[in-house]
Amino acid sequence: MHKKQTIIYLVVILFFSILLAKLSFAAETPKQMKGRFYLQVEQRGKIWYINPRDGKKYEIYDNKLALDAIAKTALGITKENINKIPTYEPKKISNQPLAKRFGGYFLLVTNERGGLWYVDPQNFQRYQVTSTQNLLTLAKNNFRGIKDSLLNTFPTGHEKLVVILPPISTPPITPPPTPSTILGLAAEAVRQKNDQKALTYFTNGLKLGVEYGLNTFNNDSRLLFANLLSGATLYQDGATEKIYTIKTYFGMASSDVTLKFHIQKQLDNTWLISKI
Repeated sequence: MHKKQTIIYLVVILFFSILLAKLSFAAETPKQMKGRFYLQVEQRGKIWYINPRDGKKYEIYDNKLALDAIAKTALGITKENINKIPTYEPKKISNQPLAKRFGGYFLLVTNERGGLWYVDPQNFQRYQVTSTQNLLTLAKNNFRGIKDSLLNTFPTGHEKLVVILPPISTPPITPPPTPSTILGLAAEAVRQKNDQKALTYFTNGLKLGVEYGLNTFNNDSRLLFANLLSGATLYQDGATEKIYTIKTYFGMASSDVTLKFHIQKQLDNTWLISKI
């Protein structure tokens, strides 16, 4: 019975901590908010990008029309300079001065077909934008919650933010480890109480919730969480998302329930746990 109660406690804490992290509201100053993505929680979950160039907000949505909104908001940069900004590498933060200068900006390489890039204002690394869906994934993995009252302090750009695909000449990135390896690595880090390492296997949208849970768990809850991660088996195999499931007893329902771990392919071809 004690084990069942512990599992109930684990599931409830994870659910609410992840929910709170997803809906945490922006607390930055208007200057700090520029260059970031925000989820408008009071308006059907619209996602916005606040452009540091003009201080306006642009809605990001999935549309195949070839509008030139991104090209108009992006800064031009040479291939020589874009190569000075490191591409995404987990657990690292760039100290390159040029990267910090362009944090939060979209950059369009103006020579040699270098493509379109976004520089993360948190780790100062660049992510390549290759499609509308690719842009949405980037935004969803990095958004913060925002209320209408704060969002409305930024004027709206004239066009919704839709991607024009510039020519891409960069070679494909070597595929990362398999999603099942990610689950096992995360579980091992949890068991070793290496929370900093464990969090690297989750998307930014989950990190706050998982971190809160790890700080709250006792030893039994931590072990159960690790066992759930490592014990999950493949349920749905997709090209960009894989779902692993595991059954566990949930006392509130007085029955077994199925937990799902969504593993999503990222912009740099790595796999991270994106949803529980």
